[in-house]
Amino acid sequence: MPLVSVIIPVKNGMPQFKRVVDMLTRQVLDAPFEVIVIDSGSSDSSKEIIPQDDPRFRLVEIESSSFGHGRTRNLGVEKSRGEFCAFLTHDAAPVDEFWLSELIKPLRDDPNVAGVFGRHIAYEDASPFTRWELETHFAGLQAWPKVRISDAREYVRNQGIRQVYHFYSDNSSCMRKSVWEKHPYPDVDFAEDQVWAKTIVEA
Repeated sequence: MPLVSVIIPVKNGMPQFKRVVDMLTRQVLDAPFEVIVIDSGSSDSSKEIIPQDDPRFRLVEIESSSFGHGRTRNLGVEKSRGEFCAFLTHDAAPVDEFWLSELIKPLRDDPNVAGVFGRHIAYEDASPFTRWELETHFAGLQAWPKVRISDAREYVRNQGIRQVYHFYSDNSSCMRKSVWEKHPYPDVDFAEDQVWAKTIVEA
């Protein structure tokens, strides 16, 4: 049984999705993992580049009309077999072969951790502004490596604290399946990850 299920919603993800798949095939982990690709009507070659000879990869196809950011990720978790469920977007390639092992480390080390997310690194051809924006944002979050409400009154009155506590990004994230069973993703038009994080810290 896999320890981790990596879930990726895809629609017309090329060419970056090939980079994502290539990096996933190179992951080094001391336990089995699986990759569940949920395609919602791609008309490019996204489905064709999923390795046919790698049993870790599974393809699930849905109608484009049934896609929802929270709904589709919930479907992926329902079909998963891992204790941990990791998420990538179809254009977010792991930075190296240790992405998955580093992502799940806080979950393995501390049973109180419900979810983990990784920082975003701009691609080589990104604009200087995009690169600066990502570096600045995630540098600021380094001061908050683990968040949990310890002062409910301060949490309620301090919007800045709440913005930090609620930040969570499915570009690169992982959650305990046992937590998802109690708190699945909300079926919302966008920001399902941020809404989920708010639910988790308040729970």
